[in-house]
Amino acid sequence: MNRRALLRGSIALAGLTMFGGVQAAIKPKTMSTAYITHASCLKHNMGANHPERPARLQAIEDALKLAGLFDLLSRYEAPQASKAQLTSCLLYTSRCV
Repeated sequence: MNRRALLRGSIALAGLTMFGGVQAAIKPKTMSTAYITHASCLKHNMGANHPERPARLQAIEDALKLAGLFDLLSRYEAPQASKAQLTSCLLYTSRCV
């Protein structure tokens, strides 16, 4: 290790000590993954080959459970969108809603 790298490391370590210590800097931050769905999503059937089909949604959930990941998710029920929210989206116009 050259002197410049050692100096940079010492400065960084001193900075960490001043702002919460080394433990705070090396402690991994945890984040959770949200799983947002609603029972009504299983009623949205666009056809056998369309990606928005109930079987695909169920397969995703089954795979998450099989992998032991489902219980690690933060699960939420999706709220119903208002007409104003839908019409503010570029995909929809008031005629579609």
